[in-house]
Order: sequence, then structure tokens, then C-alpha cells
Amino acid sequence: MKALISLLGLAAVLTFACSPVGGVLSPPTGTPRQTPMVKEKTTRLPTSEPSPTRLPSTPSAAEPTSTQPPPLPTATEPAPPPQAETPPTLPPTAPQEPWRQVRTLLVGPGEPGRLYALIGELPAGFDDASLSWLLVSDDYGETWTDFPGGLPARDCVLNVNMDYAAVDSLYASTCEGLYHWSGNEWVPLSAVETRMVAVVYGSPEMLWAAGMGGAAGAILRSNDGGATWARADDGLIQFNGVATVALAPQDANILYAIIMPKYGGSYLRRGTSGGQWTTMSTPLDNSQIGVGLTIDGANGDLYVVVKWPSSQLWRSRNASAPDLDQVQWSLVYDFGRDVDAEVLASGWGPQGLALYANLSPVEWEDEGLAEIGVPELSRSLDGGLTWEPLPVPLAPG
Repeated sequence: MKALISLLGLAAVLTFACSPVGGVLSPPTGTPRQTPMVKEKTTRLPTSEPSPTRLPSTPSAAEPTSTQPPPLPTATEPAPPPQAETPPTLPPTAPQEPWRQVRTLLVGPGEPGRLYALIGELPAGFDDASLSWLLVSDDYGETWTDFPGGLPARDCVLNVNMDYAAVDSLYASTCEGLYHWSGNEWVPLSAVETRMVAVVYGSPEMLWAAGMGGAAGAILRSNDGGATWARADDGLIQFNGVATVALAPQDANILYAIIMPKYGGSYLRRGTSGGQWTTMSTPLDNSQIGVGLTIDGANGDLYVVVKWPSSQLWRSRNASAPDLDQVQWSLVYDFGRDVDAEVLASGWGPQGLALYANLSPVEWEDEGLAEIGVPELSRSLDGGLTWEPLPVPLAPG
């Protein structure tokens, strides 16, 4: 598991803005800016996974791609992309020691909105979390301080999520169950383990969660504020569970989920409030994506990162279209082949939509990925057209 994690540099969390965002995002032009980052040499390990072939080259960013969902596969095989090849399986890498990174970033409602950063040794969505640490910023990320309430079950906090309709209403998914921050203490809600939760806006009694899989279910739903849970994964095609569950802010009947990777990336699903799920195509003829997504709370735009042929940020402005065949994607930013990107969050920014992502330096050789460096939190203040590092302490001071 840790070998696969080091390969992907994954981190994900749903975060959306609750204030209007102006302006229209457009694809970038010219050579993308890349930020220097520290590199650490890693050791390549052999892989037992089959090695698929390459995808076709990236289409023009000015021409959004309309795709059709692939036919549903059996429960033991990944969904084949329609009329496209899958990217090569990358050899996993093994770092000498785990890298501390921003596992989850949350952007509170309002202007500028409080930032929360969950620091840990693994990307969000994975189960072997340890030594987590929660930071807050009230000056748009200029300075960070410890969250005054700390964390429950600090050695096994998998994720921290938020009710965006309330102030400082946080939920912590831990190996000991789900906790809620009441304003002065962490209160246990349920012993059920979850990877992350999403709260229906304005209805805190309605919660969705990425479950731990197996008989418990890959996606769970609670109608009583997290006290009890029921399976809600009817028709969901998945192989290793679900990393991310997200709610469309304008329509509580529409949900999105990203399944945990099987090879070098993940795939996208769309569901309804009744718990029925279907396959939703990703950009580039259903290319593999990262486990992170974010939704612009002002208009419902959905953002994901494609992993091949390079790390690319894509946006769908009609992801909630009733007909999945009509969903379109457009390229926002190409980070290039020497950066592995994972989108974390979005929210209010002084110039419009602010986007947050972890960027990790990578190097490629003929046989695949050779090196991967420490993930660095970066922010775009113009809807993804330019990016700058946002320094965050990665160890308690």
C-alpha cells in the first residue's frame, strides 16, 4: 500500500466555496509555471500489475471533450475506456521514510474564510494514517497555528471534513469512529469507521461517507447526524473502495465519488440521493484521474486532475447534466510530466476562484516513474491559470 501511495502522491478532499465567484475560467496559454521543489531519491520496485499501453495525445485545451460512459464491467475488472488505451502501469517507488504533507485542506465559508490543513504522513483517502496534526489560518494562509481543540484519536485520524453551512463544524474520521467538533470539544458520534464524510448543505442530519468497504459498504449514508449508517452503494463499480465522496452544492440529489486506484489512477462515479451509482466518464476518453476533486460552490463546476500523459487540471461546467453523455470537459492547466498534481480544495479568493493542490516533483525514465519528491501545497488565485507555493508547517513547532 505504501509503495503505491508514494507513486501517486495522492491527497484529496472535497471543499467548495459558499460565496459567489465572478469571472469565466479559460484554458492557459504558453509554458506552465513550475515551482522548484525538494527531491528525494527513491528505489524502484518491480510491479506485478499488467502494463497497459499509452493513451493518445492530449486534445486542444480550446476544444472541450464530450465523452460517453464506458460499458459497465464485471466486479473484478476496471471499466475499459471507450475507444482509448489505458496509460502504462507505473513501477511503484519506495521512499526511505514517509513524507509529511497536507493530507486535507478545507476552506471555510465567507471572505476570506478560515483555512484548515490536516498534516500527515500519507495522502487523504488511505487507511494507514498516523501522527496527524491540524492547523488553522485566519489570514488566507499567511500564518498558521495549531487548532485549539487538537484531534481525537491523533494516531489514527484518516480525515477531517466540514459542514459548510455552519461555523467551525468539523468531523473527524478516525480508527475509533466518527467525531464532531461542537465548538469546545470533540464529541463521538458513531463507532463506524469512515475514510471521510460529506454533509448536505443546510441539513446536518444528512451525512454521506466513504466507508471501509467489505460488508460495511463502500459508500454509507446517515439520516440522523452520523449516529447510525446504512449502505448506499447500489450499482457502484469499485475495486478497492472509495477515496472521495462529494455533494453538488446546488443539488443535494447529485453526488460524485472517486474510487480508490487499482493501477496508476482512479475513476469517477455519479450517484443520486437514493444511493444509486453509475459510471461517469473522465476527460481524455476516460483517462485515469487522481483521488482528489473539488466543486466550485458558486456554480457547481467540477475539477479533477488527469494523470496521463501529464498532470492536467480539467473542469466540467455541466457535470450535473441529466444525460451523462452530454457532460463536457475542458482543460484548465497542464502541470507537465515532471509534476504530479493532486487537487485538494477550492474557495473564495480576492480575484475569483482560489484552487489548492499538492504538487510533487517527479522524473521519468524509459521504464516509467523513477523519482518522486515531497508534495508541496500550492494555490492558484485566478481559477487555475497560475500557481504559487503556499508554505505550511509540516511538523509541530
